[in-house]
Amino acid sequence: MNERLTWEQAPAVLVKAVESKLGPIRKADTVLGRRPGLAARVYGADDDAFIKAIPLGTPAAWFYQREQQATTLMQSWSPAPILMWELMTDDWLLLAIELVNDHARHVDLRPGSADIDPTLNALHELSIPLPEPRPQTAAEWYRAKWAKAEHMLNLSADKVPSRNLYEQAVEGFDFKRLETEAPTLIHADLSRRNLLIKDRRVVAVDWSTWCIGAWWIMPATMAPAFIAEGHQPWEVDVLLGGVSTLWRSVPAAEVAGLAAVQGLLHLERAMFGPAERQADFRLLAEASRKWMTYRLG
Repeated sequence: MNERLTWEQAPAVLVKAVESKLGPIRKADTVLGRRPGLAARVYGADDDAFIKAIPLGTPAAWFYQREQQATTLMQSWSPAPILMWELMTDDWLLLAIELVNDHARHVDLRPGSADIDPTLNALHELSIPLPEPRPQTAAEWYRAKWAKAEHMLNLSADKVPSRNLYEQAVEGFDFKRLETEAPTLIHADLSRRNLLIKDRRVVAVDWSTWCIGAWWIMPATMAPAFIAEGHQPWEVDVLLGGVSTLWRSVPAAEVAGLAAVQGLLHLERAMFGPAERQADFRLLAEASRKWMTYRLG
């Protein structure tokens, strides 16, 4: 399977399984995405849900299983969708996730936006430690990503602006610093694209790449999203102080090292990723470079 299915293409066994939970389907809207499988907002006679499904034998099933794990860990108060129920039928994994993005929109992070305070509140609420450590750790996750980011440093200088700053930021950076004795559930791909707002409630969606690590990772990796929308790095630093009073105690070198990894990944995607997303990734790569430079200073 290489393409995402539409709801109309869903196997009859999946439709029957969904109807057994939601009642007869009144409407279903397919959600397009880069991964195969099925994703749709489904409206039943008895209930509504965001449905995700994937054959268990495909490589992309890993991402769906990761989201299954993350949504299981979510607390009812978390600013994230919870897992309503799950089924395995005819070798398909079927997830019904709380439908939070019905008539919602992406957050507006531009300076002066009314969405900024709710977004910071959501980051604060997502920074609550979990009751016990669970895999996969942020150190493992970002160390794996570093293999791809490090490749960018081997390209010519004209393709990697400020390469010496990236090298300075990651010199001596220890991925173990991303771990903590009070681990937090980390959304490792948090951006404006997966932060939705409705009635001033901000919700983080798509937890297929989550990991466990230090609470400050999410605020730190969200900084380029604010910068890309027009904030200055020092202004973002002030904003993130509203996420936690502990933000000021996070060593600048740790934030800069993580920003370097993140920026190089954005740069790699800007050069080699899907054509329709390359402009977005270039913007985020430049914002990450500014954030890294500021924290190094």
